[in-house]
Amino acid sequence: MKNTNCGFCQYLVFIVAVALIACSNSGTDNADTHAKATNERITLRWVDYSWSVFHGIPARAKLTLPKDLESDVVRLKLQEIFKRVDRCFNAFDPTSEVGLLNRLGKKKDVEMSRELSESLHVAHEVYSASEGAFDPTVWPLKQLWSKAKKRQSIPSEQEYRAALKNVGLENVVLSGRSLRLKKPGTMFDLGGLAKGYAVDWMTWTLKSLGVQNAMLQIGGEIRTWGRNESGNTWQIGIQHPFDMEAIYGSLGVDSEVAYSTSGNYRQPIQIGETTYYHIFDPRTGRPLPSDILGVTVVMSGSKWANARADAWATALTVLGVEKGLEMARRHDFDVLYLVQPSKKSNDMQAEIRAIMTPGLRGILRAKGE
Repeated sequence: MKNTNCGFCQYLVFIVAVALIACSNSGTDNADTHAKATNERITLRWVDYSWSVFHGIPARAKLTLPKDLESDVVRLKLQEIFKRVDRCFNAFDPTSEVGLLNRLGKKKDVEMSRELSESLHVAHEVYSASEGAFDPTVWPLKQLWSKAKKRQSIPSEQEYRAALKNVGLENVVLSGRSLRLKKPGTMFDLGGLAKGYAVDWMTWTLKSLGVQNAMLQIGGEIRTWGRNESGNTWQIGIQHPFDMEAIYGSLGVDSEVAYSTSGNYRQPIQIGETTYYHIFDPRTGRPLPSDILGVTVVMSGSKWANARADAWATALTVLGVEKGLEMARRHDFDVLYLVQPSKKSNDMQAEIRAIMTPGLRGILRAKGE
C-alpha cells in the first residue's frame, strides 16, 4: 500500500496512540499483586516486537510467551497477518481482493474471502447503527478529493453529485460470504476498519497460542489484556494533537479492552491556503470541520472489538460530539473527544477541551498526573 494519499492509509495513518508500557498503577501496589508479577517473570518470557507495516504505519506487540513457544515462530505468524491484510484490503493495489472487487463493475454474485466477509459484516453493522456516518463505499469520494488536491481546486457540486451516486452500503447485498452489487459503480475502501481487524486477528492468533498478557498496536488501534511487565494495568497514551512528540493523557482499564483513536492532525488536504480534514462525511461528500481534534473509542474486548472500535471512531468523528456521545451510550462503549475551542490560547494544553462518556471520567489521566 502507498503511504501517501492512499485510501487505506488515509483512514489508517492519521492516528498514533503511544503505549505507556512501564507505567505503574497506584491502585495495584500491594503484596499479592507484586508476588504474582514476580512469579510470572519467572515462568513467562516477555518479548517486544516492532514493525513498520502497510508502508509506514508503526506496529508493536509486547507479550509473554509460554515456555515452549519460540519467539521467531510468533513473529512470523504476526508478519503473515500483515501480509494477508494488505493483500485483501489495499484499495490502491489492483491485484488485492478489494482492488479486484472495485474493478468488477457488474451486478453479479462474488464469493469473498473470510477476511473480507467478516470485515464487511462488521462494516454493515456500524453503518446501520451510525445512520450511515461510517460507510466502506467511500472510494469514489477519496478519488474525487485526490483529484481536487492535485488540481488545487475543491470539487464542484456536479462532481459531488456524481460521486455520491455510487456511495452507500445499501447498494451492497451481503449473504454469508457472498456479495452482490446493486450499482456497478459501487467501490470499496475498508481502510476505516482494516487496521482494527488486523489487531483482532493478531489477538485471536496469540490467544490460541496461550498468550496471557499482551499489548498490540497498529497505529492508533490497540488491544490489551492481562498485565504489563511490572504486573500492573496497561496504560495507553493518547496522542497530543498539537505535539507529535507528546501525549495528551493516558487510559488504563483493568480488563481486556480495544482502543481506537482517530484525529485530524495527520494527512490533511491542503488546497491553496485552506486545510481540509482528511475524513469525509459519506452522506455529503464534504470534509469534516476541524474543531474535533481527536476521537478515542474504548470498547470491551470481543472477537471483532478493534474492527468495531476503528469503524466507530470514524463514525463518531463524522457525527460530532453531541450525537456521538448519544451513540456511544446507546451502543454501550466509551468515547473521548478532544475538541478545539474557537478562542485561542498560548497554552497548548488549555486549548483542548476533553469531552467524554461517564465511563472514562475516572480513568483518563492528564499528562503529569
